[in-house]
Amino acid sequence: MKISLTLHGNLRRYFQDRSETKEIEVGPGSTIEELIEKLQIRKGAIWLMSVNGELKEASYALSPGDDVRFYELVTGG
Repeated sequence: MKISLTLHGNLRRYFQDRSETKEIEVGPGSTIEELIEKLQIRKGAIWLMSVNGELKEASYALSPGDDVRFYELVTGG
């Protein structure tokens, strides 16, 4: 099944071409955690995860057509 994945900020480095949004193929019933493992995103790199505009936990099961967004922690002063 296909989902739309947006990686914000420096997380784009996990896309080979460093684009911001891609359609990703995942298996039926895949969770956000499995998606993170598939992309080999290091543990702790993601601060917030949303699906279709709602914050979700890593155990959330994805559905076809979901709009998934990962955000990194932003700091500054």
